[in-house]
Amino acid sequence: MGGSSAKELNMRQVWTVSIAGWVTIAIASMAADYYLAVVMHYYHEGPRMPLVEVALRSLVEYLYWMLTTPVILMVTSGRSLSQRHLTRTLTVFSGWFLAFWFLHSLYRAATNHIPYPNTPPNGFAALVYYYLLAKIWETCGCSRRSSASIRSVNTIGEKQLETTNWRAPNFCC
Repeated sequence: MGGSSAKELNMRQVWTVSIAGWVTIAIASMAADYYLAVVMHYYHEGPRMPLVEVALRSLVEYLYWMLTTPVILMVTSGRSLSQRHLTRTLTVFSGWFLAFWFLHSLYRAATNHIPYPNTPPNGFAALVYYYLLAKIWETCGCSRRSSASIRSVNTIGEKQLETTNWRAPNFCC
């Protein structure tokens, strides 16, 4: 990037703000998750969770966004949402969205063993599928009606993947 345009990003500032912002979000999320885990354990609704385990989960999730936020800002900073370039800009944004979505699923599949050390090995492809597609159906409530065999068992954040009898998911949403 050249230094002539007033709209140009100062990448040093972007990285600094990204790191500070995502570390703050990670700490706040970790504190809330740990408090929830302590309260649930107190009322016998869940297992005791060590602070280190909660911290690892926050670190793994927010590290990706801390690293990709400056890249996303750099890619999108020169684009205009004016009527003249709207179709092209939305096409470019859609392509970048799909690329970052796929990269996120690869990252989460590769780092799944860090926040969830007790999860049985399911294979890299099954984890990519889970983080890329299955969580969408789970989030929108389709997992109850879906023929997909991957399901999430949530015991205070610990997920186990069942990867037998692969079938195409039922697009119910």
